[in-house]
Amino acid sequence: MVFIVFTSISMNAPRIASRLDIFMVALLVQLIFYGFNYGMAILVGRSLFDETNALTLVFATVLRNLSISIGLAATAFGPNAALMVSLAFLIQQQAAAWFIKLNEKYGLLVRRRVQTSTGQ
Repeated sequence: MVFIVFTSISMNAPRIASRLDIFMVALLVQLIFYGFNYGMAILVGRSLFDETNALTLVFATVLRNLSISIGLAATAFGPNAALMVSLAFLIQQQAAAWFIKLNEKYGLLVRRRVQTSTGQ
């Protein structure tokens, strides 16, 4: 996986260096995409499943098979699309590690119980 990311980014290095604004926009798009993905998966998982199954839903939804994606993107759409998938490699694994830590600390997938008062 590291070789694929290295190769894709090194092929696009002159373009990245000359047009840093495109790189920043691509990075922003990736962050928004993963933020939306995590948010939706957390909401659905918390409302429909227990914590273990919700965690499975989050990872099945958010984590993608990027090695296949980079090959398809480069073949079908060219090096710009391959660069986007390469950025996803950088974000996806780190976001998954952060999510595990945040879930342990804040219980993101634990259903919240609503307390009702009985008037007594």
